[in-house]
Amino acid sequence: MQHLMGILRKNIWSIIIAAVFILLGFLATLYRDPYYIINFVFYGFLNGSMYALGSIGFIMGITVSRFVNIFHGELIILGAYIAYWLSIFYSIDALYFTPLSAAVLFLIGVALFMSPFGSLNERAHAEHRIGPAVIIAFGLSVLLQNLMQNLWTIDTRIIPTYGTVYNFLGVIVPESRLTSSLVAITLLVIIWAFLKFTRHGKAIRAISQDPQAAQSVGINTKTLGTICFGLATATGGISGTLLSRVYPFNPFSGFIYLQKMGIVLLLGRLSVIGALIAGVLFGIMESYITCFLGIYYQEMLGGILFIALIAFQQLTRGR
Repeated sequence: MQHLMGILRKNIWSIIIAAVFILLGFLATLYRDPYYIINFVFYGFLNGSMYALGSIGFIMGITVSRFVNIFHGELIILGAYIAYWLSIFYSIDALYFTPLSAAVLFLIGVALFMSPFGSLNERAHAEHRIGPAVIIAFGLSVLLQNLMQNLWTIDTRIIPTYGTVYNFLGVIVPESRLTSSLVAITLLVIIWAFLKFTRHGKAIRAISQDPQAAQSVGINTKTLGTICFGLATATGGISGTLLSRVYPFNPFSGFIYLQKMGIVLLLGRLSVIGALIAGVLFGIMESYITCFLGIYYQEMLGGILFIALIAFQQLTRGR
């Protein structure tokens, strides 16, 4: 409880902004039909859990591996494509290929971190020059976009689902959305327990707080950093598989998910519990926006929220 209260205190302005958006949607809902509230909250929770899982990989890449992975959105889409083609080829639900997608993305993440790109990124951070690291990550983002476009064209796709539809208190929920959310929540709990209670998890948390101090007490920051970046890209692949069972995607959808992960990161402040709370809040906001303004305003207002969160956090720090 104290940890949760600490998260809330540190993110008071972010929570206030999210609460304002939700309150406006709540009032609009009462004006139209109070019963819609159940739908928005339920769908917001389901979507938010998947956003939270994707943001955990984004957070791990930045805090532990010190890799400015602004290409995390493209890794999510790559995981979606892997699951999509396997699902089409074998004619079964893509959910069964989640472990394979995670394994492929883990190997890609480790290879990237050990490649010259990783060495250049590490050197840029050691010299406190974030600019070159951002340029490297942006180049990787463009490279992955064009690679996926050349391999699979620009056509928008969605993973076929093979499930039923459930009715919870009048809320119609497809099995694909429900099972994707349950998998995301299960993995979030496992990640939280691993970081909280295991020896390696505590070492990872130590690296995220102070890499030099962690290295001075005998923690192999290089090896753990490599493994963590592999895990970060693996969670990206898993979240890509889960999200693509719900939403359509194409090679250029990565930026949309990167924006969502950035909002969850700013709201949750580098915490698994915070990421889940932030993901649910953002998911509810998206539900309201989609219903009352339309899908095209969803991304625009998401961008406005992203800028507002950065501005408020900078103001509260006195900068």
